[in-house]
Amino acid sequence: MDIHISQPEFKHSELITQNGMVTAQHSDAAHIGANILERGGNAVDAAVATAFASGVLLPLSNGIGGGGLMVIRMPDGDTKCIDYGMVTGENASPEMFRYEDALETPHPDAHRMSRRFAAPAVVDNENVHGYKSISTPGTVAGLCTALDAWGSFDLKDIIEPAATLAESGYRISFALTLAILSARFLISRTPATANLLTPDGFPPTPGDIFKLPMYARSLRLIAESGPSIFYRGEIAEAMVDEIQKNGGILTSDDFATYQPIVYEGTLDGEYRGINMSGVPGANACSLSIEALQILQHFDLKSLRWNSPEYLHFVIEAFKLATVDRYTYVGDPKVTGAPIAALVNSTFAKGRASLVDHNSAKYPDAGNPWPYSDTPEPENFLKPAGVSFDQGTTHINAVDSQGMAVSLTQSNVGFSGVVIGAIGAVMNNAMRWPETLPETVNSIYPRVRSVHNMSPLILQKDGKLWASIGSSGGRRIATGLAQSLINVIDFEKSLQEGIQAPRIHVETDDVLIDGRLGDSTRIALESMGHKVSVATPDYVSAQFSTPNGIRKTDAGLVSGIYPVNKQGTAAGI
Repeated sequence: MDIHISQPEFKHSELITQNGMVTAQHSDAAHIGANILERGGNAVDAAVATAFASGVLLPLSNGIGGGGLMVIRMPDGDTKCIDYGMVTGENASPEMFRYEDALETPHPDAHRMSRRFAAPAVVDNENVHGYKSISTPGTVAGLCTALDAWGSFDLKDIIEPAATLAESGYRISFALTLAILSARFLISRTPATANLLTPDGFPPTPGDIFKLPMYARSLRLIAESGPSIFYRGEIAEAMVDEIQKNGGILTSDDFATYQPIVYEGTLDGEYRGINMSGVPGANACSLSIEALQILQHFDLKSLRWNSPEYLHFVIEAFKLATVDRYTYVGDPKVTGAPIAALVNSTFAKGRASLVDHNSAKYPDAGNPWPYSDTPEPENFLKPAGVSFDQGTTHINAVDSQGMAVSLTQSNVGFSGVVIGAIGAVMNNAMRWPETLPETVNSIYPRVRSVHNMSPLILQKDGKLWASIGSSGGRRIATGLAQSLINVIDFEKSLQEGIQAPRIHVETDDVLIDGRLGDSTRIALESMGHKVSVATPDYVSAQFSTPNGIRKTDAGLVSGIYPVNKQGTAAGI
């Protein structure tokens, strides 16, 4: 006789407001952003204040030691974006690491990586942990640039709520306690890290007051002097000094020359009459958009929601888009990668024609060069994988004038390094590039390596439709696409669409949410899919954690993935 086990149901309440809203992955951060809106700030003011606060409240996930992406919709419907991602140092090269014989082993929480594009493991994980894993951070430059260009508040007013939180302390969440607990052995390797995160030798317990006094000091220095002090002044000197004393490669010149990329336009696509805007470059926006444009060629609405037949098309579309990503996406400055061509609608139609309606396939990359503005080079670089990440957060902000911001920022994972003099957890963005040479995503000096952030702004008929994004590493793009399909094709609310069961796939194996049931797994396996199952829980994050704001006739409506992180909406 079989034993049957009930499946959990994860829900989050919708918030509907009329005059502005912020979503974030910590309730205090969302409240700070909403307070800025209430005081007359616009969406950029609110998003930047929320981002600085999120660095305090989620210090392992993001902060001034990391970087990010931002898409902005102006009140007139025009879209702009900023890439303030981490940049490798001038001395970065594949020769800086030694290789193990084995392939890279994914973190247990990652669950699934593309076996077709695996990379060799690095000796002592030096590209993941420690001072060699740090790239030049961009958060301070990016947030200050956005505020200066499109905000209305003074930098001091925007930063002060975060600085006050860091100085006075806040009640630590269970998610941060678990993150510290899981990294306790790495934390113990660096005295400054141990002093900050385990001051008495043990992780703080949920509800303890957690203070970041040196981080507060750094934030106030930035508020007083602007980003120059972070890149060419006292803070930069402290970072470079500690990094170089401990075997890292970053130099004063790497910090002094850092610049965010401010794009006049965005990376654009379309899905069933809704226009999608993301960020050009070596990120996952092209993956999200390409997959949706492939799926546009199938009548998903005629299929039962989350049926095996529907999921089969989603799986096959992501296999196609992902193999294109691994083959072509890298920093265009170095590779000349045809990233815009990957979101060309005609290219997507050709890729869709390869989908077998009944059987799993393992496709080769397409040829986007005919849809590119540049001719195909004679010897384009070899394909490469892209690393997963565990330390990311996402923020949305919409104001009463229709300005909207979708902002994702990250520390990538946890390098294990806190620079004691500034109190900041440093990124480990050197885990993003391929460690082998001569690939589309190899280690090159001063480049932005391929990563997984994918903030999106969506418009319909020139009007704001939604702002959405996610944390969750390589699972971000699949989670965003399915959340949007749930809303657009199956007429779910944004909250229903985000919290619904979903799948994740790259180029081979498929991970499905256990809430989909055994019958779904068996049906997918009968089509030739190799399937494993993971049921979400409040501790680990088997799937990505989207949040968004939908503009409807009723007002601004929130959507929050209710598992693992403390996602919250706040509005006026």
